Amino acid sequence: MRVQILFRLVMVTYTVVLQSTRSYCTIETLRPSSRGKIQPLFLNMTYHEETRITTYYGRFAGPSDLVTDSVGTLLKVSDGMVSSEFEIIAEFSVDDNYRRFILRSESASETLKIVLNRHSENNVQTTFGGTKCVFEVKRSRENYIEEYSSRLKSSGLDADYNIYEYFGGDINKDGNVESLTDLSESQIKDIGRYLNITHNYATSHQLSNIIINKLAMVKDNVQFSSLYFDVFAVGFKPQGRHDIAEGVMWRYTIIKTM
Repeated sequence: MRVQILFRLVMVTYTVVLQSTRSYCTIETLRPSSRGKIQPLFLNMTYHEETRITTYYGRFAGPSDLVTDSVGTLLKVSDGMVSSEFEIIAEFSVDDNYRRFILRSESASETLKIVLNRHSENNVQTTFGGTKCVFEVKRSRENYIEEYSSRLKSSGLDADYNIYEYFGGDINKDGNVESLTDLSESQIKDIGRYLNITHNYATSHQLSNIIINKLAMVKDNVQFSSLYFDVFAVGFKPQGRHDIAEGVMWRYTIIKTM
């Protein structure tokens, strides 16, 4: 009888220990696989010799809450069930090298940035690199480890463009904000205590991961000011280099505290 009671006590204790140390992993899809929610449809540029001003006109499709974070006036020209259409007009002087269209949707957590080519030999552009790419972002959590993973599939229609994808962001440590994409060798070694970023490039798809040690970050009072996933398309063949859009980038925002 005493042996049975002792055995039961041992089993109960063993079960409690197992339950208290058991590892639970959750996986969720933050962004289902799809194209960028904001799509460029048409670009036009006109150089005015007398004023030395270049006027850029753009037409885009995107969520109805689309706003601009760049120079220019954004106007909604049509409403749709899935997306609306917008147009934007901006002027840049001949000495202005920072020429961008930046459109953002809070509902989609996405931003589209177009780098405008001041030396473009084309006045009109209707096809854009990266518009056929589909990408997804997932998050998994196990104890104090958090992992974000991405998968991007490009199209043969993007053959004239280099397509890149990567995780980026800013970390606040001791009041100093450091960008993950602009770190010195010593900073990379230091940040390595909190996270690890990997890339895997294949013919048909690209994979990226960022693994975060949340416990180490909390212990050292380190936080993300921002965390995002970027897809960037830039032309490398003659027709790509001469596009009005020198580069097209989609950014999916995961964390934003600033």
